[in-house]
Amino acid sequence: TLSWMLFAALAFVAVVLLGMISILFPMLSRFENSFGALLKNTVFLAMANLPRTAILGVINAAALFLCARLVAPLFILPSLAALFGSYAIEPMFAPYMNDENAAE
Repeated sequence: TLSWMLFAALAFVAVVLLGMISILFPMLSRFENSFGALLKNTVFLAMANLPRTAILGVINAAALFLCARLVAPLFILPSLAALFGSYAIEPMFAPYMNDENAAE
């Protein structure tokens, strides 16, 4: 049972890290920071919104798993994962966007 608990903990950490990586590029495209500040802000934003980060990690992990196992989803699944991921990311960025950036 200890091995299953360790596996579950490692799987959760992996999903959260995948969610953080998935937040990194949208953060880069919206805000101007140095690389260190970008990583720090991504970690803080991901931890402040941990349920959304986990959902984002699960979406991307499921898409990655299905695309690795089957050929047919390879054509549509990455774009669907990006679309559903944007629904998880947009509310995270909303408090930090000013009116000019939100309109763009």
